[in-house]
Amino acid sequence: MNHTVNDRCVDFSVLAIVFSNPASVLAGRELCGRSRKLEVKLPKRGTGVMTTELAYSGPEVRTVPRDLRELLEQLRAKSRVLNIERAVLPEPDVASFCRAASELGDTTILFDNITGYKGKRLLVNLLASWANCALMSGLPSDLPIRELVDELCSRADRQPREPVLIDVGNAPSYECLDTSDVDLYRSLPLFRVNEHDGGFYLHKACVVSEDLVAGARHDRMKFGMYSLQVQGRDRLGVHLSGTDNLSLHVRIAEKPHRRLPVAVCLGVPPLAALVASAAIGYEATEYNLISALYQHPFELTRCVMSKLSVPAYAEYVLEGYIEPGLRCLAGPFTCNGGGLSEIKRQPQIVVTGIAHRRDPILDNTYVGKFWAEHDCLIGIAGTLRLHKQAKDSLPEIARSGTRAEGVHLRLGLCGGRWDEKRSVAGMSFQDGLPAENCLSAYKQEIGEAQRRQAQCRSQS
Repeated sequence: MNHTVNDRCVDFSVLAIVFSNPASVLAGRELCGRSRKLEVKLPKRGTGVMTTELAYSGPEVRTVPRDLRELLEQLRAKSRVLNIERAVLPEPDVASFCRAASELGDTTILFDNITGYKGKRLLVNLLASWANCALMSGLPSDLPIRELVDELCSRADRQPREPVLIDVGNAPSYECLDTSDVDLYRSLPLFRVNEHDGGFYLHKACVVSEDLVAGARHDRMKFGMYSLQVQGRDRLGVHLSGTDNLSLHVRIAEKPHRRLPVAVCLGVPPLAALVASAAIGYEATEYNLISALYQHPFELTRCVMSKLSVPAYAEYVLEGYIEPGLRCLAGPFTCNGGGLSEIKRQPQIVVTGIAHRRDPILDNTYVGKFWAEHDCLIGIAGTLRLHKQAKDSLPEIARSGTRAEGVHLRLGLCGGRWDEKRSVAGMSFQDGLPAENCLSAYKQEIGEAQRRQAQCRSQS
């Protein structure tokens, strides 16, 4: 589909349009039918990223939320997020609210007033429902799951888009930076997710690492989601499987006994979190896939202590490195379904700097017995991964035009039934923090907040 802009022909089906202000980006197809004055410039070269700038005097139009905060605004408008404004304790209040919300269903909670963490907020269960997953994709909240997955797979099939690199001085994720007195306990509103966890866990931590042999190129950097355990003021234990991309980068760095630079990103844009959890393969480029799903170039910025590229709109960026040959005990933590992980010797991240936005929001998730955010992420991410692997590994699928014929690759999600008591590594325990009689008070508070929210919405 071609359109004439200032007497120049532009193919909006393949052209990613980037505003002269790097923070304003949208897909070209959103401008179709608008009678605004546009000025197309030739692509910039020599920056490692090819983009096209566009001067646009009209209001910005974005269907996909650019970051966590834009999605929160959409959820508030639809009464799909609960704000807990009263003062709460990290333990037991936060963990109890998380479990109560998980038992009640798809409830997203934003804590605005956590004792001991003035000016810092905590978000849990952001993508714990298919409706929220549809909104993060710029789609109607009542869209059927099959159509949501089909749309995301269709976007992933389109021509890959390069991300755009913006200056660190203009990146919201680096509005505040501390490199002299790093203290994770002071900077992050931490809480113990489950009673039997070995410490404070960050279950939605997206880690950026690089192949030290290939060099600092964004297409050779890997962006994956891992569970991290806070093990000290500036120490994070990272749970690796041995076959993931970060494990490979650690082995490559340890051969010449070199430190591996890493960046831990918390509160990343929602679609970026989806791709990070997908484990799409070592040869694939996560940032390009994020751009495809967003339908516009994904905004990155460069770390101040390394050459790694990180999401420019992350809420937190923890810069650091993995010391070669160092292994520390990590675990256990509660897995999906309520079982405990093993205690293993794992690599440890040394944090050398903490950057964050003003009034940052820590995005974490509850993992336990009941349906939670990870279940939605695993479902959609698993479908994207299978779709991509099928296209790459089975050429006959790519050539057959299956999508046009109405044949879809689908992932069936089966819910298991779990007993109240489980035995893990020879230890029996009762799942739950706290007991049910204590949890009822938190459920009641959530129910009252939902009723007040519904009344305010009906009156408006």
